[in-house]
Amino acid sequence: MKAHDSRCGTLTPTKAISRDGQVKVEWEETGEGWQGDFDPDDPEDEELLRFYVYRKVGREWHPVEDGSYCTAMPVATSPAIRKRALVALMNELYDGARDGRVEPGRYEVDGASGFKRRAEEMSWLCPNDFKERRT
Repeated sequence: MKAHDSRCGTLTPTKAISRDGQVKVEWEETGEGWQGDFDPDDPEDEELLRFYVYRKVGREWHPVEDGSYCTAMPVATSPAIRKRALVALMNELYDGARDGRVEPGRYEVDGASGFKRRAEEMSWLCPNDFKERRT
C-alpha cells in the first residue's frame, strides 16, 4: 500500500488532520491485543493500535459513527510507519467522514457511502503495508 498525503494538512506519528481541518484520524493505545485484551504474559501477543476518525462540527471534534477499529499495527510500530498509515487512513476515509450528518453527541455517516465497510477493511493495516520497497 502506497501512502501519499493528498488529504493531510497536519501529520504527526499520533494524528492526521485533513487540509481543510474538518476530519481527524488518531492512533490510540487501548490495551488491545491479538485475542482481545493485550496479555503481557503471552509471548505471542502484541499490544495493537486502534484508529479513531473524528469530524469537526463548529469548534468541536465528534467521533464518526463506525469510525474506530483495532488494527494489526503493533504499538511498537515506528513513527515513520505510523505516519504513513495515518495518511492511508485519511485518504481512504476522508470522503465518508466528511459527508455525514450531526446527531446529538456524535457525527453519523451515511451507510450508503460504504464508510463502515471501508473502515473495517482498513483495520487490517499492518507495518508491512508501508515498508520501503527497494528496487
